[in-house]
Amino acid sequence: MAQKPIETLESPADEQALRRKALSPRLVAVLCYDRLDAPPSLVVELDEVDEVIVGGGGPDVVRRGRSLEIALDDPYASRRHARIRVGDRLVVEDLGSRNGTAIGGRPLVGPTILDEGGALEVGHTVLVLRHGPRRGPLTTELGPTRSASPAFASLAERLRRLAPTEVSLLLVGETGTGKEVLARHVHQLSGRSGPFVAVNCGALVEGLVESELFGHRRGAFTGATGDRRGYVEAAHQGTLFLDEIGELPPSAQTRLLRVLDAREVVPVGSVQPVRVDVRVVAATHRDLERLVGEQRFRADLYARLAGWVGVLPPLRDRREDLGALVAHALEGRGRRSCTVTAGRALVAHDWPLNVRGLVKAIEAAAVLAEGRPIELADLPNAVAPTATSEPPPLPDDEEDEELRQRVLAALRAHQGNVTQAAVALGKHRQQLQRWMRRLRIEPTD
Repeated sequence: MAQKPIETLESPADEQALRRKALSPRLVAVLCYDRLDAPPSLVVELDEVDEVIVGGGGPDVVRRGRSLEIALDDPYASRRHARIRVGDRLVVEDLGSRNGTAIGGRPLVGPTILDEGGALEVGHTVLVLRHGPRRGPLTTELGPTRSASPAFASLAERLRRLAPTEVSLLLVGETGTGKEVLARHVHQLSGRSGPFVAVNCGALVEGLVESELFGHRRGAFTGATGDRRGYVEAAHQGTLFLDEIGELPPSAQTRLLRVLDAREVVPVGSVQPVRVDVRVVAATHRDLERLVGEQRFRADLYARLAGWVGVLPPLRDRREDLGALVAHALEGRGRRSCTVTAGRALVAHDWPLNVRGLVKAIEAAAVLAEGRPIELADLPNAVAPTATSEPPPLPDDEEDEELRQRVLAALRAHQGNVTQAAVALGKHRQQLQRWMRRLRIEPTD
């Protein structure tokens, strides 16, 4: 019997073909500028579809053979606003709409490719392209978190299965990605009868870290006037969430390893161990493997903590969830809207502080707007410069032209991947995006 040939990725075309077999494109309605407090709940899979017509008059989705009609609840969208041709890549063209169609805040002047994660603006509604598993879940809920991100769906499914076990979990993600929120829900799913105890290891008082975590006995040090339980004992029969575990000093790492290995804690100033039943969930924004290599974090402790490692995607990689997060930040504030330039700024920004940064920015903007639509000036300075209502002027001097050629060369070398091109240029991704806007460069150039 002949063996099935092994599939290889010898060219970008091979990679695209393999991607099409495993994944299908989805359009996620993310944000409606007129209803920030109620994001559109529309996720449409484009599997076995050749053409999509997007317009107003909805909400409704109608499939006719291999064609799809998406009607948005948006008075600014024409009845037949834009056409999307679905193939190896998605190509968008405006159908003579009243208000035009834009990708990434730039009005279309002809058929334009919509790339993964690209923001398509139809009327006052923004849709994002994502690829997910064929016939996989379109949205996922885990506790208070609801997401249309395929990356989050994979993470949530594994956390549900691991929650009722004794496996130690390590959640890795940038600051503000919601690690503690997920850890709390893991505890709720675990069935453990004890409390959820959260500890920020980076905020523990220097010199008292071991006392705070493991407790102490009277007279153990100056000021220890009585016995005190530490956080580990307080979490008995429950879950101990150790945030920013990479900040834990070496001596405390040694004591924590004993807790994990022997299921007992020795308070400072005592030789008598105390039995504890604790499930540990740790979190960090740091590269613990690198810290282990630099001998700044114990390898044996890392091995015990990292029974399973879950990576939380940053907000810039789950832009499809932006609208739900904005609505959550505006909860209880009544109907709220924003201008087109402000909405484009929200979608375009990278949100380096992630969910926490977005929520704080929206809360402040709602206060400053005082009941009127949120404007660009109401958003933080770090967010507002990313908005583009009109294309910036082309470079008009030799220095700009030289920079333009360097940027184009880096993008070509990395097949239009902005993040990789930024690394090659030695710049932050946001800086490269600012250059691209000023120099009128698209990744597909």
